[in-house]
Formats: sequence, C-alpha cells, structure tokens
Amino acid sequence: MRITITTISLLAVPALLAGCGEKKAVEVKNASASEVASKVTDAGIHFQPGAWETTAKMADVSIEGLSPEMAAAMKSAMAQNAAGPAHVTRTCLTPEKAEKPDSTFFGKGDSHCTYKDFTMGGGKIAGTMACKDEGGDRTMTMNGSYTPDSYTMDMTMAGDHGGKAMTMHLVATSHRVGDCRPDDRTN
Repeated sequence: MRITITTISLLAVPALLAGCGEKKAVEVKNASASEVASKVTDAGIHFQPGAWETTAKMADVSIEGLSPEMAAAMKSAMAQNAAGPAHVTRTCLTPEKAEKPDSTFFGKGDSHCTYKDFTMGGGKIAGTMACKDEGGDRTMTMNGSYTPDSYTMDMTMAGDHGGKAMTMHLVATSHRVGDCRPDDRTN
C-alpha cells in the first residue's frame, strides 16, 4: 500500500468549492475520476481559483501483527509529530481547472481506482474510493466540509501492506492564501 501527500491532496482537492450556500450537488456511485469530474462540471459547481495551502497530519496508523513495542514507538512518534510541524503544501488552482476540472483533479485519472460513492453539495463532501493494483487492494474514505475559501477533510485508508492489514487516518485542512505565484505547484 502506498500513500503520499499527493494522494492526500487529491482526495482533499474536491473540497475547494466556491459554491457555499448553492443548491447544486453531485451524487454518484461506481464512477471513475473522469465521471466525477464531469458530474461536478455539469452541476455547475465551481472552485475558487488561486493559491491554496494544505496542512496534512497523520492522526493514526495501525498495522496487523505489529508488536506492542513497535506500536508504542509509532504512537509516540506520531504524538511528537502532532505537536510539531505538519506537512504543508502550496498549490495553484488555475482558473481553467477551477471552471472545468478534469479526471486528474479527482484522482490522477487512476484507472485502478473507482469511486464507490461520491457526494458533494451544501458545504459537505463524502466519498469512498476503492483501488486495486499490484500494490494490493485499498479503500479510502473521506468526510469533510468546505466554504468557498477553506476546507477540512478527515480521511481513512485501509488496505494491505506486505501481507498485513493496515489502516491510516489523516486529517487535512486547507485555505486559499491569495494569488498563485510562479513557484506554486499547479493542480
């Protein structure tokens, strides 16, 4: 099982909606990332373009068969990380991507992954993504809330890591920080 900050950001990016208070909504089942993107565009849900700063923290990790000593060491390291700096990324959401997101916006267009369900509207977002590839099977769930210029996302990823069941719990928050700079990574 692999998880990267890019994966975290991709799961959280759909929450960058600019339609707070709008009655527009998306609800799909068994959909690809491109189908989700199309539904969002068709619903007229638009994103707030500009520079966004995302802070991601690992809240918990559980691995089957981990010795009590290793589990305690992992929890201690996570507690120190929680008290210290989290991973912060800054990305530029272009006006073009904000107006019409593509499949890479909702999961890198990964053909190994499918949204079992995805809902977005009224300031809430939720979804479950299932992925199968050479790394094994994994399921990612997300629940969060958004405003036109901020969001909070709670994510859990469960799957297989070296033949052992593994679960990761991540929390991400993001807010628009202004206009894009030339050195910002582009979504």
